[in-house]
Amino acid sequence: MLTQIVGRLCETAHLDGMLENIALQHGFTKEQYTGIWRTMQRRTTHGHCDKAALKAELDALFPQPFPDLVFAQILRGFLISNRKDKTTESITYQNIYRILHEMNMTTI
Repeated sequence: MLTQIVGRLCETAHLDGMLENIALQHGFTKEQYTGIWRTMQRRTTHGHCDKAALKAELDALFPQPFPDLVFAQILRGFLISNRKDKTTESITYQNIYRILHEMNMTTI
């Protein structure tokens, strides 16, 4: 059931299953998955996006903060999705790339 819901959300988000794989690998609930998607959409599409604020908001969706590596995987999923849509000049792409650059994780 979660796989089907997550799959449909991935299709909507054009994430090509990347976020779905992360969600399944880490056992995210439907609420956590949709929370990630909504937070990323809201935080990265309008102007400057602060890394610490984004991470804190995503961490609030879980009982314990998740590691930086999982945070980077989520960001990469959204970054690759934007690149495949040929929107590397978008605010979303630029915000996510900048955060990954701050984390020294820009190699995709």
